[in-house]
Amino acid sequence: MRKCFTKIFLMYQLVSFGSYVGIQQLRETFGIQGKKALVIGSGKTAVLALRYLYEYGIVGVTVCSRNFVHAKELLAEFPGIEIVPYEKRYEKMKDCDIVVSATAAPHLVVKAENAEITHPMALLDLASPRDID
Repeated sequence: MRKCFTKIFLMYQLVSFGSYVGIQQLRETFGIQGKKALVIGSGKTAVLALRYLYEYGIVGVTVCSRNFVHAKELLAEFPGIEIVPYEKRYEKMKDCDIVVSATAAPHLVVKAENAEITHPMALLDLASPRDID
């Protein structure tokens, strides 16, 4: 019984297995250590992604969210992040190596025609439905 409870509790702590797998794949294929990231969203999936990014050595993180007040609450756990308005996401993408989208938006939040990608960049879409074009 204890073994079963431990396994269930560990899975509960992960919140999103997809976030874990996505960040692991990102780490293995593109690398995270020493890179800068933009995280779009400020909910549970975004928080989990932020934890994994910091665990694997990200050096700079910008968070943008439609809910600016909610995003500012992340500063309690992640004091080094920069918070920017949602409208500045494309501008901030230019300075990042990694973009993680984790919103609950029913539409695309990163459209190919609006993104100016001038250097190698990894995009990780953790949203449902999909956020990245």
